[in-house]
Amino acid sequence: MNEPYVGIIGIVIFLGLIAIRVPVAFAMALVGTAGLAYINGFKTVFSYIPLQMYSHTSSFSFAALPLFILMGSLGFYADIAKDSYDAALAWFGKVPGGLAIGTVYACAIFGACSISTPPA
Repeated sequence: MNEPYVGIIGIVIFLGLIAIRVPVAFAMALVGTAGLAYINGFKTVFSYIPLQMYSHTSSFSFAALPLFILMGSLGFYADIAKDSYDAALAWFGKVPGGLAIGTVYACAIFGACSISTPPA
């Protein structure tokens, strides 16, 4: 069977898996792995997929994700976001557009607490 037919069958199977409520990530992984195994063989699958999984998840940008999640949890339980919003709203709530200004300053305060700065 030619590769285009394998692709068309893969799309049909993928849509069928989505129709029976399989999560999209698992449906894509299953169809992609099965298609790669059909076209190139199982030896290629067992050598290619672990290498790709490692190379995509070992990048430096993923190292910051757990730290941002940790900072979000700490900010939530310490009420940093709520307190900074209340403070900014108390400072700027009486001026015209004070809600918007207070929101921007609350984000700035929380960004300063979580060491979140835009790239230079």
